[in-house]
Amino acid sequence: MKKGGAKVTEILKFFADEFERVAGVKLNAEQRREVEVATRLTYAGERPYIAAYPKQTRAVQIAKLNALDNRQISQNTGLSIRRVQQLRKR
Repeated sequence: MKKGGAKVTEILKFFADEFERVAGVKLNAEQRREVEVATRLTYAGERPYIAAYPKQTRAVQIAKLNALDNRQISQNTGLSIRRVQQLRKR
């Protein structure tokens, strides 16, 4: 996904694609249109800002690697072993 200046349509498509991937369901074209229209009606005129949440992102990465030990996670993510230990405590 490109950064900076993403169009709302691209963001909504990304959300729908991720929802399908995570939930394991397939939305048809009509369902996608419904979600887009509802979102546009609810947030019409707003300028979207999506915070990065780097700590939460790292915590999710570590959760996916949970079967590994701290040293392996550190090597896979580039985080220090101490930081991995801190994030795993949460």
